[in-house]
Amino acid sequence: MVTISTPSLVIAPDPDGHPGRRLLRMAYDLTLDPAEAAARQTFEERVVVHAVDEHDAAVPPTREPVLRCTDSFEPASPTVHRSIDRPVARVELDVEQDWWAASNEGEPIPIAEWLDHLVGEISLWRDGEQVACASTAVVTGSWGALGDD
Repeated sequence: MVTISTPSLVIAPDPDGHPGRRLLRMAYDLTLDPAEAAARQTFEERVVVHAVDEHDAAVPPTREPVLRCTDSFEPASPTVHRSIDRPVARVELDVEQDWWAASNEGEPIPIAEWLDHLVGEISLWRDGEQVACASTAVVTGSWGALGDD
């Protein structure tokens, strides 16, 4: 049996201090029963972070995933902590459609910032078969032009 526990999604400031980027971290613990651990098999890890519609904005959020990545690994022990770190542009985290106006010169002016809601999904596959999956709690922030994440 393969079990995913404590899935988490964290959006942190860029480690290099870049104001237009954030560090997206997906983490979880993987537990294998003794027979699974002894088999020393390779797992494919699929991670998707996407918007969740919390119905607090005038229109639904974007349907495009913020992050989609795949990796393979062979667990070295029956309990493994996994962490996937990816830098993302702050604008990609702005999944809700915000309100904008145009200046007399046609330049966009931000008017209102809707809260953005994101969730991470992790699935593990072995030999083409999904063996475990889990979702994180919803992370809410404000990553648009007027945001104060």
